[in-house]
Amino acid sequence: MSEPALPAAAAVATSPTLARLARPRWSDTRLLLGVLLLLTSLATGAHVMAGADRTAPVWAASRALAPGIELTSADIEVRAVRLDAAAGNYLAVGVDDPVGLVLTRAVSAGDLLPGAAVAPGAGLAGQGRQVTVPVSAFHYPPDLSRGAVVDVYVTASPGSAASALSTASPAGVQAATAAAPQLVIAGAVVVEVTDGGSGFGGPSASVGVVLSVSADQVASLVGGVRAGPVDLVRVAQP
Repeated sequence: MSEPALPAAAAVATSPTLARLARPRWSDTRLLLGVLLLLTSLATGAHVMAGADRTAPVWAASRALAPGIELTSADIEVRAVRLDAAAGNYLAVGVDDPVGLVLTRAVSAGDLLPGAAVAPGAGLAGQGRQVTVPVSAFHYPPDLSRGAVVDVYVTASPGSAASALSTASPAGVQAATAAAPQLVIAGAVVVEVTDGGSGFGGPSASVGVVLSVSADQVASLVGGVRAGPVDLVRVAQP
């Protein structure tokens, strides 16, 4: 027995129609705006990074330096810093040569050298004198070096040395068997520390310390040194 025939419409298999996704169009306004914003942010980031790397080499103090020091190559070092508009206030490497210039104010170790803090050595000629002071072991700071500032104290020896100190030092000294230390010079600048080539340098050695003082302080310093043992006391720098 044959099965009844299905209607023609039912014989056609039914299946869902798949919708095709439309391809993105580069002319789409939102897409273009997104690409533009991305490119802008990338360019801005690159500019900021490039600006952060724009440093300039300038001169800086390699140690704490006091006013009156004539700069040498050992007193300065190169620092790469970003100064922007303030660059003109400091001594630039390749443009300014600080060697031979004299500091007119104190500079701490690592500080950049301002142009306003130096002057030609010839312009300060006659304003300072250098006197070498012999200092025994343990009577000066162990790490004393060029550029430090010290007070000079003298303890008069008994006898004629005490009278020499009383005329050399404005404060004077009592001629006594146990004389008290007297301040002879305040704020002298250390120009050089040397052991005289003895080969026994170090914190426990006797040294010759070259001090820079004003012309009117020379007599007091020389007279004080001849009066008795010398002690150098470091003056703390800001």
